[in-house]
Amino acid sequence: MHEGKASHTAYTVLQGVVHTGQSARTRELVSAEKMAACLRILNSTDEGRKRLRQLRNPLMSRALLLMQRLLLPGIAMHYVARKKAIEDVVRSHRKRRPAGGEHRRRFRYVDV
Repeated sequence: MHEGKASHTAYTVLQGVVHTGQSARTRELVSAEKMAACLRILNSTDEGRKRLRQLRNPLMSRALLLMQRLLLPGIAMHYVARKKAIEDVVRSHRKRRPAGGEHRRRFRYVDV
């Protein structure tokens, strides 16, 4: 990754999240807020817009799915499920934070 520029992996993850959020079988894993954020990020760069065009092209979209199934089956679902689990843990800890900002930072490893 170069200074101020996202890596290809970051774009691939965002593309996978958007694809997962658009699929009828898996769209409940991607909140409307997360989908909007991913689309905003992808729309902000040339590489991101290229990735969105790939998803809009039925032939390219199917080719991307086939490549994923052959090379790394389930990787997009893994990213989305992992990010959702992390988000859920963070949100639950924020809700339990004492009033007045008096809290100790505690980190706990969660096996998901």
